[in-house]
Amino acid sequence: MKKREDINISDKWDLTKFYKTEVEINKDIEDLNTYCLEILNLKNHILDNYSSLEKFLITYEKLEIILERLSVYGEINFYQDMTNASALGLREKINKAIEDVVVKLSFVEPELLKSNYDYIKSLIINTPLIKYDFYFIELFRSKKYSLSEEKESVLSKALINLCNSSDIFENIDNTDIKLGSILLNNKKIELTSENYHLFLNNEDASIRRSAFKKLYKYYKNLNNTLSSLYLASIKESSFVSDLRGYNSVLDMSLFEDNISTQFYNNLTSKIHNGIDTLRKYELLRKKYLNIKNMHMYDLYLNLENSIDIKIPFAKGKDILFDVLKPLGKDYLKMLENAFKEKWIDKYENIGKRSGAYEIAAYNISPCVSINYMDDFNSVSTLAHELGHAMHSYYSNKTQDFPYHNYSIFLAEIASTVNECLIDEYFINNAKSKKEKIYYLNSFLEKFRTTVFRQLMFSEFETKVYTAYQNGTTISPEYLNNTYLELNKFYYGNTVIYDDEIKYEWSRIPHFYSPFYVYKYASGFIIALSIISKLKKDNNYYKKYIEFLSSGSSKYPLDTLKLADIDSTLEEPIKDALEIFDSKVKELENLVGGNNNGKE
Repeated sequence: MKKREDINISDKWDLTKFYKTEVEINKDIEDLNTYCLEILNLKNHILDNYSSLEKFLITYEKLEIILERLSVYGEINFYQDMTNASALGLREKINKAIEDVVVKLSFVEPELLKSNYDYIKSLIINTPLIKYDFYFIELFRSKKYSLSEEKESVLSKALINLCNSSDIFENIDNTDIKLGSILLNNKKIELTSENYHLFLNNEDASIRRSAFKKLYKYYKNLNNTLSSLYLASIKESSFVSDLRGYNSVLDMSLFEDNISTQFYNNLTSKIHNGIDTLRKYELLRKKYLNIKNMHMYDLYLNLENSIDIKIPFAKGKDILFDVLKPLGKDYLKMLENAFKEKWIDKYENIGKRSGAYEIAAYNISPCVSINYMDDFNSVSTLAHELGHAMHSYYSNKTQDFPYHNYSIFLAEIASTVNECLIDEYFINNAKSKKEKIYYLNSFLEKFRTTVFRQLMFSEFETKVYTAYQNGTTISPEYLNNTYLELNKFYYGNTVIYDDEIKYEWSRIPHFYSPFYVYKYASGFIIALSIISKLKKDNNYYKKYIEFLSSGSSKYPLDTLKLADIDSTLEEPIKDALEIFDSKVKELENLVGGNNNGKE
């Protein structure tokens, strides 16, 4: 791997759109404190009259814009090289400035909530401040879970000084992690979180087994530590949930998106209808690969590895633009900016945060981090992250600041639309039977890992949090066994359950954001529904762009209605499982009764 400074500047994102110098950062921190002082001077008088409310909202918005800009920059400047001590120091400096402001302004929400929505509506109606109406609707919806000014202040300070388990896990999983090396073609290759999937896709079972065992040896050795760390996260979330008066952490997590527990439970239970097809798919893979005893480390082996597909970044870009034509000319025109204006950080370097992600701040073009490897998966990842970026772009462009950030519930839809369109393009343009098998397998794996696997993760969270709430001791053994039993429920007798798989839960970073992972599954299901509508109606893309442009100006399920999506997801779930079943049958027809002779 190269050092950060050895990566070509043309292959790095441009962060000068945030700040060109630390002087500018310091100026923003000064402005942050100035706005904070102005708001403090309004304490107990925010709602005196229209003028005081206007001053508060305008000042508070300026402050929030700076908070977001500083926070995003501090994170991505650090994530591009987490071994950089000065970047870490700058992030800590920014976080400290933000934390101070958050604590000082903890009085704001309690003061607003001393009033009522009708009074505030009487102040802002028929004025420019009416744009904040939905903001206040949302605020007063949360009133019953809000605390007094004193308690909010104490809670803000407590959360800053609590374990911060997510950051600790991030360091363990990104900075401190050492997995050893794999002997490949007589060369020792360092095993990393980024290249792990490549080893799992190696035709040599000993390579797959070695990578699997080396990876999970690291997590097994840290099992007690990571169990304690996860328990600390559970306790923290439960503490906040109890203090605010929610029935559970699940209720608290769903409340922000105005999602019911019935919706959440329905999603999980309905997907169980596809487990028989999932097991059929795995048995089909097992037969075609001619693997007598399929292990957990064999689940990611592509049915066709003989396809030599090299897709340099420039070619990947061309394919992307061809694939996304159904989204309209304006979409493609705006997407071109991602490449012209250097939104994308393309390649892996030492210390760079693993995985791919997109992040944006108001009135600043989005930032996309990937680790492009000149393969099909890289093109797919590029499409996915740029889907996020275009969602951010349209939302930023269309919405006022209070609503420019779209809900996390909606966050995985645009990205998955792009990714599934890529899959469809490669399936339809396969040059041989083997290629078609390869791309079909790729789509089915995405379905398996994004829908079935993420909902299995959700079931794990539900079981763990329910057990904790009921007084069960959350020991390493409990976590390991609960995770193992869920794997057995989903895959049945199609695989051998290697002992290491029970530690997999401990390497899932999203568990430190309770009940987040189900949104990947719902996003995938909704994306398939959107693609179906794009095929049926040449003008549907206009509704889709309206959906992308809506930000958080409506509740998520109401936003889906803009794209003609059934907000109960009853039909989309049913349709998604039918698509999965049809693709499994298509694969079955291709591979027939023959196997591929692989051991």
